[in-house]
Amino acid sequence: MPGFTVSSGDQEAALPVDGEEQGQEQDEVQEPESKFVDAPEVEKIAHDLLEEHHGHLAEARVCYLFRLGPWASKGDVVLGKAYKVSDRDKYLHGYDFLIVINKDYWPALTEDQRVALVDHELCHCSRGEDTSDGFPKWEIRNRTVEEFVEVIRRHGL
Repeated sequence: MPGFTVSSGDQEAALPVDGEEQGQEQDEVQEPESKFVDAPEVEKIAHDLLEEHHGHLAEARVCYLFRLGPWASKGDVVLGKAYKVSDRDKYLHGYDFLIVINKDYWPALTEDQRVALVDHELCHCSRGEDTSDGFPKWEIRNRTVEEFVEVIRRHGL
């Protein structure tokens, strides 16, 4: 089965499925044993969040996957990531976004943390101005707040 090609910001990278090898993203450590599987638990959480908080994604087709194996960026564990699917791959499989969650850490999260993680990744998925043909233009948006964990622990948000 062919992999997905996804773009995050100005970068575009191939994201495989069913254990295909993946090229390294610029600052992401890729381990060859990484593998992707369907994430129905994530999809269920996302379904509730989409209805309640993400109406702008009502027309978006989102694929939810778990990633097994080591996943780090700049020395930090990656818990999840949202990708905008390339136009070519959207043509092939119909998805607009891909949400990938670190399966190795998922069991350690509380239900509230799982919901917060999926909500966070959905917040990266955005609808821009429609195209001249009237089709939605999907985009990945950056975080609106960045803070140190220590500051949040001491003072909250």
